Amino acid sequence: MDKKKLRSYILIFCIAVLISVYLPYLIDLGSSKLVDGLDTETEQTEAATESGPGYAETLGGRDVSETENDDGDVRPKEDKAREEAKQNPSASSGSDRLPVTDEEVQKQKEEQDEGLQRFRQSFHPEITEAYSGVQEAFIGDRAVEFDHAISDHFYQAYGDLYTVTKVELKEMLDETDDEIRCMVRVFTKSGEKTYSQDYIVVYSKAYDFYSVYAYNR
Repeated sequence: MDKKKLRSYILIFCIAVLISVYLPYLIDLGSSKLVDGLDTETEQTEAATESGPGYAETLGGRDVSETENDDGDVRPKEDKAREEAKQNPSASSGSDRLPVTDEEVQKQKEEQDEGLQRFRQSFHPEITEAYSGVQEAFIGDRAVEFDHAISDHFYQAYGDLYTVTKVELKEMLDETDDEIRCMVRVFTKSGEKTYSQDYIVVYSKAYDFYSVYAYNR
């Protein structure tokens, strides 16, 4: 082998050794530069985002927590809500209202009792029977208790909107050791209009008490 070829082989071998030694280093160095460049670009982007116009500025410089009234007055929502609550106290939430006192509850109860007593005093309907003997069997000497049962039911349901003009005992439904049931028809008047409605009245023998129930056909 001549010296020229030998030098060529030695040169190629040296180049191969250098490449095998320094190539990984060059690759690592290039990767580091690339990563550093990406980090720098990301930081610049974030900085531009933070220093750029916000959403409120995009809307014309207003904070999103503000609202504008018809006159162009811009105020925070909380301040406006407080002012509206002062101007219209009835619009405030139920939690802002004062609790009902025992005296107010007692006063309302007394007013209701007085109204019921007045309604009872003006309650004088005509009592009729569809069949002979029904009134004696179902009411007998309990006319006051029967009147109070009908009047109390109507006052609790309708107040004094209706005047009861007549109560017709239609028929006895059944009788047990505990109670008696009777179908009645109540005639009422409100203004110039008259109405009638069927009810089931139950007399409790044990408690000497009448109960009134609406009859739905």
